[in-house]
Amino acid sequence: MSEVQRLKKNYSKSYPPTINPNPKPPTFAEKLTQKTRIQPTPTRTPHPLPAPPNRAINMFKQGNILIRTKREGEKPFQKDNAEKIAGKVIKALKLLNVRVNGEEIEIRSVIRYESGNVRFYTKDRAQAIWLLENGHQWTHLADPLFITSQALFPVLIHSVPTQFDISDELLVKEFCQENNIPMETLRKLKWVGYLCNEEKFHGSLIAYFSDKEIANNIIRGHLEYKISHLQTVSFQPGPIQCFNCPKVGHIAGSCKNRPMCIRCSHQHNIREFKEELEDKHCIRCMNYEMENDKPVDRMDENYFHFVFSNKFPIKKAKLEKSSMARRL
Repeated sequence: MSEVQRLKKNYSKSYPPTINPNPKPPTFAEKLTQKTRIQPTPTRTPHPLPAPPNRAINMFKQGNILIRTKREGEKPFQKDNAEKIAGKVIKALKLLNVRVNGEEIEIRSVIRYESGNVRFYTKDRAQAIWLLENGHQWTHLADPLFITSQALFPVLIHSVPTQFDISDELLVKEFCQENNIPMETLRKLKWVGYLCNEEKFHGSLIAYFSDKEIANNIIRGHLEYKISHLQTVSFQPGPIQCFNCPKVGHIAGSCKNRPMCIRCSHQHNIREFKEELEDKHCIRCMNYEMENDKPVDRMDENYFHFVFSNKFPIKKAKLEKSSMARRL
């Protein structure tokens, strides 16, 4: 045995370890001032397969779109079942040699409604979006009566001078050249509201483009008009309103209510009203008060609005609700 091991053995015998059988519990102050605190070590085992982003998940979901047809005249695919409709659509797409992400569009199922509208279920959402945005290219090839209009992408332009004449083609052409916009992609210009106030020097303009990429680039950036900076945002349309009743929540094509003239409140469409009427009162609000046996004062400013304006109470409430939903 070495000398070091012998000394260690003698030292352990002469000083045996003392163990207190009843240790005192630490006080509250000792717990707070304890330097070495036991920290919990959470055990987080990483998942072997991390969750993919929503964009990757949506790529594998089935897409479905509704192609609407004209309300008047004959309806397309009247004597065809779902199998024949899908065959005609696939044949029309092959004539155009359509490919989305390198694959041909696959029609999984078809639903034809009595109104003539057709719903298509595709392999994924990208194929459904292509069918919807390019319906004017292939619908008439599937059926001569299956005619749809071209999809337009609106952009809201602020602070446009009211002197800008949207009916002047030369002025619109100069505006497109100043902003490097192809003239053929700009399909329509429309003022927001009515420019009846002569003291108004600027207003908002809605520009409709046929190219989605150009519209998105304009929204991300801005436009210029004679060195003036014009702010652009995405146009959010308000709630739909019927021109037949006129109630909020549906369109005239699917209206099942009796017609009501917004000028004279009689049971006929506004197109049949040919007289000139200077009264600007809202017939819809006045009739609502009369139905509830409430007195109606025609001089009340609450009735001084157009039935299709944003001051219409029901429409105003829906606009406020939708604006609150966008903020959340």
